[in-house]
Amino acid sequence: MTTWIALIILALGVMLLILNESGVIAGLDTATFGYVAIFSAIIVYLSGGMVGSYRGRRGVLLRDIMIWLVLGFGIAMFYILAHGRGLF
Repeated sequence: MTTWIALIILALGVMLLILNESGVIAGLDTATFGYVAIFSAIIVYLSGGMVGSYRGRRGVLLRDIMIWLVLGFGIAMFYILAHGRGLF
């Protein structure tokens, strides 16, 4: 199912890019919109497989999502603090 959703996202993105004459789609320039469409399709496709592997185990899924969110937030905070102190 997620394969079809990803293909639909790609098809709509391509149609909007081809039919666009103004150079701006949804407030984004055409190159940025193309990247957003491609990466959205990739995320939908990959997340479908990951969520499918957790079928029937919602507690484990929520735990793993929280772990990844905390890790991502921690890395972002580390970068912000390090950048503010001139380490990067």
